[in-house]
Amino acid sequence: MTSELNRPHLSLGDPPGRLRHAAGTVPRGWLILIATLQLAILGLLAWSFGERREQVVVSGGGAVSERAGKQRELAHELENRSLYAQAAEAWEEYLRSTPQAHDRAEVWFRVGRLFLQAEQFDRAAAALLRCEQAAEDDPALRKKVGPELVTCLRRLGLYGEVGRELSRRVEAGAEDVQQGKVLATLGGEPLTEADLDRLIERRVDQMLAMQGATGVEALRQQLLQEFARPETRRQLFDELLQTELFTRRARELGLDREPEYVAARQAVEDSLLASRFQARELAKIQPTDVDLEAFYKLGESLYRQPETLTVRSEELQPDEQAAAVLDGIQSADDFRQWQRKRRGEPAPDEGVSPPETLVRGQPDPRLGNADALFALDAGTWTKEPHEHDGRRFLVLLEGKTPARTPPLDEIRDRVRADYVARKREELSRRLADELMQRYRVKLERWDGGVKRDGVQTAGEEG
Repeated sequence: MTSELNRPHLSLGDPPGRLRHAAGTVPRGWLILIATLQLAILGLLAWSFGERREQVVVSGGGAVSERAGKQRELAHELENRSLYAQAAEAWEEYLRSTPQAHDRAEVWFRVGRLFLQAEQFDRAAAALLRCEQAAEDDPALRKKVGPELVTCLRRLGLYGEVGRELSRRVEAGAEDVQQGKVLATLGGEPLTEADLDRLIERRVDQMLAMQGATGVEALRQQLLQEFARPETRRQLFDELLQTELFTRRARELGLDREPEYVAARQAVEDSLLASRFQARELAKIQPTDVDLEAFYKLGESLYRQPETLTVRSEELQPDEQAAAVLDGIQSADDFRQWQRKRRGEPAPDEGVSPPETLVRGQPDPRLGNADALFALDAGTWTKEPHEHDGRRFLVLLEGKTPARTPPLDEIRDRVRADYVARKREELSRRLADELMQRYRVKLERWDGGVKRDGVQTAGEEG
């Protein structure tokens, strides 16, 4: 019989059911954390979906937004290529694809300016009016619209509308269109002192340009003062009024749309634009003192002043004996007195004719080649008549100036003008050559063919 000590111990600490229950139990805190994370993920997904949906509502979808961006790029590119009407239409397409664009008013103003440059004045006016409507909260932009809209109406020949537009803006207080005293009104549109002042300034600038004195402010102010006289201003105002009347009638008749006029205007615009480009580039030439000193030393011989004489000359009559005249001349004062008597001039203290200047190596209009006279000393006269072209002269040498090269400080303005002229010529040639390369100019053969600074003419071998 087996003792109690040798019997196996078969008891369990916990019943099997309780063990399974304990193994499958999860702490309550973990359940709360898991549930919170699940809710956060669902919220994030919902927010992302809502944001994307809001973007679709605002921009019309991802594809439309991308199309709007490309449309802006296209509009800018067309502007850069001076295709104004096409650029305006591209901006219009951008506005259609982005109805909630924050810069809508500014874009409409841009469209109006582009159509104005393209001379599509009716479309320009329509765009400007759209801009004015969209810019209700932007008084600065609305103020810009007025002058542009008036320009469109003028170019369309709608002068009655111009007057009404100006009156509307004055009544609304949107813009002070009457600058200075009103001198006249045409169909409700004022011609003011400001208009007259602008005409005078243009006239002065044109005069300076013809004289090659553009930029000379002192001369400009002098001319403006001369034009400020009442009688001159009245004459210019009559001219301004007449021009305005003729222009209005010409536009009403459609003369500004005739092919001959359009071609002539384009030629003038091309010439003016080319001149402005050249003037802008040439304005970059600003010589320093070092530049002027180097230029002066290289061309110093060009500034050397030749020997000069100051003389008094008197022509003898064909039958007059030179010896008889010379017998009565014993001094320089005798010569001057004899000359004054022949000319019937007053005494010296009452003023006499000034002496003439002769330059060595340069023929004189009256005396011809006068180099032989340079052998005389100051205060002496010819003992034999000086002959030229069958005429005879007696000559008194008043003074003599030796040849010299003036220092730079004495002729700085002249040296600067010469330097600028030389550099302008060089820069003009270089600009032309660079632009020929830029625009790939290919010259056709003529007169045997010409090759210019690396630009090959047609038919020549490279």
